[in-house]
Amino acid sequence: MEVDSKSLFDFLQRIVRCLRTGSYAESASLLNLALQQLQLVLTDNGMAQTDRAKILYSLETMHLLQQQEDWVAVADVIEYELAKLLHTALH
Repeated sequence: MEVDSKSLFDFLQRIVRCLRTGSYAESASLLNLALQQLQLVLTDNGMAQTDRAKILYSLETMHLLQQQEDWVAVADVIEYELAKLLHTALH
């Protein structure tokens, strides 16, 4: 199954906006949808191992920041790290 990269990036942008404005329930819902798409990205055998490792590291960082409830930092990781890594991996 192919990943719709436009919808994935749209989800990521909306998540960042929700996190930055305090709409945490909406951001959680959107993140669940984005993670479904990310699962497809990460299981793509054509992806370089280094790209996969970097994306996984960003996801681990996001998880740690979520546990600390540092929503601004989660938004930063998505916007400035994860989105760029995905752009490189998908294009």
